Amino acid sequence: MQRLFILTNSTGSVPQKLHETESFSTELVKEYFIDKSFEVQVYTFDKFISEFSDRKNIIKGSFFIYASSQYPEYYSSIEDILLLIKTSGGILIPDFIHFRAHENKYLQELIKTDLDISAPGSILVSTIEEGMRKIKDIRYPVVGKLSSGYGSSSVSLLKNVNEASEYLNKNLTDIVKKRKNIFKYRKKIEEYRDKYPLKAGKIVFQEFIEGLENDWKIVIFGNKLFYLKRFIRPNDFRASGSGNFDNSQPPNSELMRFAFSVKDKLNTPWVSLDIIQKEDRFYLIEYQCVHFGMYTVMKSRSHFVLNGDTLTESISPVDADTLFAEELYNYINGNYID
Repeated sequence: MQRLFILTNSTGSVPQKLHETESFSTELVKEYFIDKSFEVQVYTFDKFISEFSDRKNIIKGSFFIYASSQYPEYYSSIEDILLLIKTSGGILIPDFIHFRAHENKYLQELIKTDLDISAPGSILVSTIEEGMRKIKDIRYPVVGKLSSGYGSSSVSLLKNVNEASEYLNKNLTDIVKKRKNIFKYRKKIEEYRDKYPLKAGKIVFQEFIEGLENDWKIVIFGNKLFYLKRFIRPNDFRASGSGNFDNSQPPNSELMRFAFSVKDKLNTPWVSLDIIQKEDRFYLIEYQCVHFGMYTVMKSRSHFVLNGDTLTESISPVDADTLFAEELYNYINGNYID
């Protein structure tokens, strides 16, 4: 018998709806899979790990769907548990790399390059020394992004090398910690200089695509695509967080096919994509496979279904909880069950 584990946070939730604390129905997913002859067990992360020794012999080959978190300390503990499950032979859905890519723009750029996904050019910085060298060769303006953080609060448009330098110095973390004794502090800096990075962290400098009026939030479950047109903020360059949406006008078919191609490359049952179009080219800005909001799904006036090479618009209502159950099963059935 196939086995599915649903790992929740401490409140028994897998947050994944309109609000960051609102869970999809774990009970509906459980019942759906029981009807498909799966054994299903629901645990909080802490309870699962406390019983790990009793479960170790059944982890290998079992499927795991799990919660994530936007809070670094809690996210870190979840990461440790998921890594242990993966190394013990458990099958994480979505895969562990997509959990690590949650609110991790640095890793996402690496993944986009590895999978040959069309995206604006980017330069990755991890130390102040390398960063100061790289910013001399950047074409400005450029978009500066912290690796972590959601929305667009950590995103800035940098117009020249001085602004890029300020961005680096502000957002990279000092290796040598500040001291009350300024002489000891300066001595320590000189001790590290040219021998070890003085500041470190993760920053993305991303090519600025000019002349945009909007981007697209695309959410795909299996072969179903939901859309939201997001307009650029007034006197700004960002659409995320603008609150200015249009859920009545669908994207063109070429953009939708691009979105499906990205999902296929990521190999995931569902994904949330931020996509921009410049003339006849499409670019993936960011993606999430865990802990993304469902506003686009729950507020779309219609969605599109891809069957073979044919896109068909549907105005039939969908249930967000059922989407998770159906597409999780379809993904497992299509990839792991003969």
